[in-house]
Amino acid sequence: MHRQYDGRAASMLVLRPLTMVGVAAFALAIASDVSAGLINSSYSLRLTGPVADGANTSTEQYSATGLVFDAAVHKDLPNSISPTPAPNPFTSTASRVNRVVEPTPISDTNSGIATIWIKGPLNDPNNVFINDLDPSQLVELELTLNWGGLLPLERIVVSDFRLDKGIFLDPVSVAYSGLGTSASPLTILAQFDPADVESGAGNFVKVRFDFDTEIIPEPASIALAALACVGMVGLLGRRRNG
Repeated sequence: MHRQYDGRAASMLVLRPLTMVGVAAFALAIASDVSAGLINSSYSLRLTGPVADGANTSTEQYSATGLVFDAAVHKDLPNSISPTPAPNPFTSTASRVNRVVEPTPISDTNSGIATIWIKGPLNDPNNVFINDLDPSQLVELELTLNWGGLLPLERIVVSDFRLDKGIFLDPVSVAYSGLGTSASPLTILAQFDPADVESGAGNFVKVRFDFDTEIIPEPASIALAALACVGMVGLLGRRRNG
């Protein structure tokens, strides 16, 4: 007496182990701990503000590289471009050195909230831009995060990037580039309404954002997860047909 071949049973012998292995591998990839912290991570920034005096327009720009998150020390943000119309009607910014502070206490964790506050000189802290901003052009902030301690399969993720003027104001636009890994740092390019920058106590630029770190699934883990999905589909199909 010949036994009839049961294709469904044979397929389940294959699908069940694949499902179990794939799900386990996928769960392991998601649950793996991340090691990167904020303290001693570095960042670079560029702040560009179009300024105006009557019909004359120009730009004030402040930039710095290699700044370090430590929530303790002022960082100098020297002027790099002065207004240059001829004749120059603007107040000179050649000797102006702004400051960068991180007023929110920062712990050495791989997720949380970070604040970067760009202020004017100590004798004029509420004015980053010494000249009036051009109301018809956007203020631009570019921030590159070089996260310390990232493992090869880790990356930083940033969300809720906003201007803090006592109330939170959304940027006109915000774009992210780079993978957020050690090899491909995350760059944030945000544009703000000059009226928002000049609102409140002064035209300082204080940004707040949420950050987190996560594991990037390896190709093998992605493949196993795909096999898990195939297995789940097979199980569902069997239950429906049974």
